[in-house]
Amino acid sequence: MRWDPVKDFAPVGQICLAPNFFIVPASLPVKTVADYVVLAKAKPGTLNYSHPGKGSTGHLGFELFKRLAGIDVTAIGYRGYPQMVPDIASGLITSSFLSANQALAQVQSGSIRIIGAISDGRSKYFPDVPTLAEQGYAEAQVTPWFGFVVPSATPRPVVERISAALETALTSAAVRQKLDVAGCDARSAPLGRFADIIKADVALWARVVKEAGIPPD
Repeated sequence: MRWDPVKDFAPVGQICLAPNFFIVPASLPVKTVADYVVLAKAKPGTLNYSHPGKGSTGHLGFELFKRLAGIDVTAIGYRGYPQMVPDIASGLITSSFLSANQALAQVQSGSIRIIGAISDGRSKYFPDVPTLAEQGYAEAQVTPWFGFVVPSATPRPVVERISAALETALTSAAVRQKLDVAGCDARSAPLGRFADIIKADVALWARVVKEAGIPPD
């Protein structure tokens, strides 16, 4: 089914940001993004990265980083994160972008190392980890988000009521706590501002898909 994310939906509001982290197995001899790039350039095509599906943020985000860094790293698609994480910890997969809750147990056990935060500023989950921007890759600083949209034909007053209810919900300590447990930072962006975010992201990812030569399924 074909649909246009800008024309076919009306934005209601952003709910949260879900910062990702650049992770590698502890066995990989790198501690910074610069180390990773040096290793990738020294051994082109030998490193790989996992993602949970074509077109996911983990897929397109890493493709964007590859182009900014000028490196050759092989994409390995998985059916989901539960299958990916053990293979990263074992060293079968040499890199990936994961959220805080997906990587926490392995980071604590020492089997996975975080070398960069993909967030607007250092993350509260791993505050000692420098961002990609701090390490020279500001353009790769693309943080996943979650939000609500409705069909474009939805009457404007209805959209506005839902948006107002969403804004109210995000002030709830209980809601914010549940988002935090899921590795998300509550971050509202009502109506017009959320529409701008969607348009900017559509343009960015369309460019990445074209430059990476990713075929549509």
